[in-house]
Amino acid sequence: MPKFLSYFIVACFLITATNSCSDDDKTSDRELELSTDNASIKLTERFLIAVTSGNGGYSILSHDVDIVTGEVDVENENRIILTARGKGETKVTIKDRSQKEIMVSVKVVNRYLAFVPTYYSVEVEAKDAASQKTIEEDILENPFPPKSYAYKLEDSDKKEMTIRSSVGSIKVEGTYAFSNDGKTNNLKLKYDDKEFSYVLSDEYEGKYFYNYFNKEEEEKSQKEISQSKYIELTEDLTEVYKEKYPDAEVESVKFIIIATIIEKASSLE
Repeated sequence: MPKFLSYFIVACFLITATNSCSDDDKTSDRELELSTDNASIKLTERFLIAVTSGNGGYSILSHDVDIVTGEVDVENENRIILTARGKGETKVTIKDRSQKEIMVSVKVVNRYLAFVPTYYSVEVEAKDAASQKTIEEDILENPFPPKSYAYKLEDSDKKEMTIRSSVGSIKVEGTYAFSNDGKTNNLKLKYDDKEFSYVLSDEYEGKYFYNYFNKEEEEKSQKEISQSKYIELTEDLTEVYKEKYPDAEVESVKFIIIATIIEKASSLE
């Protein structure tokens, strides 16, 4: 075979191989896609974003590191971890090695838990049986806290409480306070010059609910509930009904509320 023909065949082979490699590169150049481009994070907590499509070599740029920082999970590069640093709104840009990028909107809010009353019961002890029924009906006719409202407690120095309707609009603003008398954990709600005091039972998630607001900062994000749980609140109304029904010989009146804990909801933020 003449030399020039051999050179020609080799050249054609190299050109074909190069084009083939180029086509392969184009095929492997994937679009960058994330599990979300919007994140709401509570202070001191973390938020995980999954890379569902991309080319590896990810980098994260926070537009305000005083609000949020980001890093690639050392165990899995397809997981991006955002850590809340301060309240506010900013953006984070996530980029892969092919320079494809997505901007994620981030909102950092105060830590909070909310509860929604789901079940009521009344325990009345009185010598007058008729009065027992009257007292029970009186409490359940217009109970506080009423159902269908969310009672949001913010973990901040101001101890702010907001009562919101089912669609998220604010109905009442007030404050809350926790205490422990050596025997029980207690919760006090205040608004419009009214005050309501409850014993927070250790049943259900009562201890978790109390500790969420009363642990040292570094311990606060150690436990989270993965689904709806409950707390039991008991209000002692004995003195109220002794005064209201002096002839009924009231011995004890307890209003018991079972409430569902809401750990996170966009309507509350």
